[in-house]
Amino acid sequence: MAKGKQKLTKEELETIDSIRNEASQIFFDLGRIAIRRRNVLNQIEDDEEKLENQHDDLVKKENDFYQTLQEKYGDGSIEPSTGEFIPSSTEEK
Repeated sequence: MAKGKQKLTKEELETIDSIRNEASQIFFDLGRIAIRRRNVLNQIEDDEEKLENQHDDLVKKENDFYQTLQEKYGDGSIEPSTGEFIPSSTEEK
């Protein structure tokens, strides 16, 4: 089959160019997806960190508030539906 150097036909060269162009576009699109993925992951991490910080602040606020209630009412529990404070000595009975 090897007959020495031969020129490819115009159609064959166009097919090669078409395949190369399509491959280049695929690699370009894959790169764009990788960048989008990185950006989305960074945003998710930022959002997660923000929510974790908000949760930490809320837990501190809750602990501070319950400490204030304990100093005012002593040891016990609160019944949220009635708004009543139940001293620990009453709970033990």
